[in-house]
Amino acid sequence: YDSDTNPSGGVDMMGNNIIDHNAYSKFLLNWSQPIVPNGITEATTITLRPATQSGDFILLNPNWNGSVFDEYILIEYYTPDILNEQDSLVVYDTDYSYANGHNNAGVRVWHVDSTLWAGPIVNGWFSYEYEVTPQEGDVYADVTNESHAVYFGASNTGSESRNEDFDLLKLVDASGSGAYYNNDRASSSNSSLFETGDSITDWAYYLKNTTGTFNDGSAIGFTVEFGPMTEAGIDVIITKTI
Repeated sequence: YDSDTNPSGGVDMMGNNIIDHNAYSKFLLNWSQPIVPNGITEATTITLRPATQSGDFILLNPNWNGSVFDEYILIEYYTPDILNEQDSLVVYDTDYSYANGHNNAGVRVWHVDSTLWAGPIVNGWFSYEYEVTPQEGDVYADVTNESHAVYFGASNTGSESRNEDFDLLKLVDASGSGAYYNNDRASSSNSSLFETGDSITDWAYYLKNTTGTFNDGSAIGFTVEFGPMTEAGIDVIITKTI
């Protein structure tokens, strides 16, 4: 990301070089695979184990294309132990900020726009022309011109996104959409985590785009409630709404 924004909240290995990798990074690297509740017909409880120990995470998108290269919501259970422990106890002094991990347990929710777009390279810059969907792992399957390149449609550097308001990886802060980190020194806090008794029924309150939908306008299609939380895991109640 550039120095104007910090969409992930900075508390991440790919942010301020602290704690464990987030669920999206692990998914992208094929280290972990999601729990996808698209087949549910009633409120369903999923117990997420601590992400550092299990790699567990939930993916929400009723029309998910089956690959990491799509837009979706990710939900993981953060605990200040294992790979997170040292950075949750000690502030990490970098050239850019003083950062440390969350020292409370709670749920991290992410809005990911990892869709792929194709187009030509014009004067050294990628030009977004049309969205492509990987077919059996081939990201070039839908490309209509062999001279076209494929690139992420969104970036955590707004100037490199097809729409400067679209982020590749945005922390859905429990404080609401107004909790947007306006520079590279701003970071999320314990209050950014969802806890027992919290719920997400109005996505417009939490998403940066304030529409309550994905960036492409499609419905998120689920509500989320957070139940009992222990060291072993947290119950996440998912209800499908479409």
